[in-house]
Amino acid sequence: MSARWYAIAIGPHWERLQAVLTTEIARQPRRLTDGGPQLALHNLHPSIRWRPGHLIVEMAWEARFPLDGRGLLLVPSAFWQDVGPIVLGSWQPTLLYPCAGAELMWQIERVGPNALAGVLGATRARLLIEPEEPATTSQLARRLGLAAPGVSQHLQRLRSAHLVTADRDGREVRYRRTPLAAELVCAAANPG
Repeated sequence: MSARWYAIAIGPHWERLQAVLTTEIARQPRRLTDGGPQLALHNLHPSIRWRPGHLIVEMAWEARFPLDGRGLLLVPSAFWQDVGPIVLGSWQPTLLYPCAGAELMWQIERVGPNALAGVLGATRARLLIEPEEPATTSQLARRLGLAAPGVSQHLQRLRSAHLVTADRDGREVRYRRTPLAAELVCAAANPG
């Protein structure tokens, strides 16, 4: 990759890219540990289904690829919104998939909190709109000028409504929008 291309296309967005990809990479091992391959592969993409012993990916072409004990490398992408299996020769079998939250990284138009405030309340609307990348309770409290305990309570309510998820990163817990919340934010940004 040329330095010039990186400076124009990637560099200005690197912090957001890294945050979304890091969260996705950290989420997958936990899901695999908590629920096995079915949970780890659930909701990666609508074209992916797990049947015990078989990963089914709906594609325009049909093929069967035995893993032969090589495992499957999952590669999240912020640039690709489809699924792409890579099964070439002796390469590690790989499945490229769109990472959660990628659709919001490229959104130029910012949503005002008033669009969602009537339904969720002003603070919860701001908590859904504010984090362009996963953030801790204290980071969100500082950004919004609110007390951390209050932010924590709002995040718990949003989490119980499946609008944010909490992913542990060492000693920190980072919150991010779910795909459902992303749809709400996008709809509020582009009414009608």
